[in-house]
Amino acid sequence: MKIRKSFAITFVALCFLSAYLGFADIHLPHDKLIHFVTFFLLSLVFYWIIDAPRKRCVHFSLIVCTMFGGVGSEFLQGFLPYRSFDYRDILCNVAGSTIAIGLSGLYHQRMLKRKRVTRYQALHQFDAATDLEEGTANVEMPDLFKNDQPSVENMTRTSNVPSRSISPTETSSQEGYESAIESSSGLTKG
Repeated sequence: MKIRKSFAITFVALCFLSAYLGFADIHLPHDKLIHFVTFFLLSLVFYWIIDAPRKRCVHFSLIVCTMFGGVGSEFLQGFLPYRSFDYRDILCNVAGSTIAIGLSGLYHQRMLKRKRVTRYQALHQFDAATDLEEGTANVEMPDLFKNDQPSVENMTRTSNVPSRSISPTETSSQEGYESAIESSSGLTKG
């Protein structure tokens, strides 16, 4: 598990700023909007701190940002003499946090899908180039010993070339080819 330092530094700076705003004796207008935006940004940045699988990032962010940050900070404010506990603040904190984590999770999933598609496209192109070099592109191996006798009919291969019918003049050359194969292998037509 790798830690992305730029996101970690940004998260710590946002934590200090939000702690100052949350625990100081300051009363700001639009308190609920500030709660929503603060926890949206904190959760958005926190999600990307660890370089881990998507599920782990989602679960870890929900526990740390939503539960400890969003709910825990409001309970702490209940113990301060100049701050008060407000369940609507918890709702705004949780809403901002879960929306940020949800959006990050969706983007993370798309990012991984694009990376996977790019990787397999490159692999497919490499395999196709290798097949062309080896001459095995779109070719199935023939069943040479079908009916225990090798013949031209058994030596078929599939390709993208359309098949053609054999004329009567070519049939005699095929029979000559079959007899040449049989004589070289020691088989006789019976």
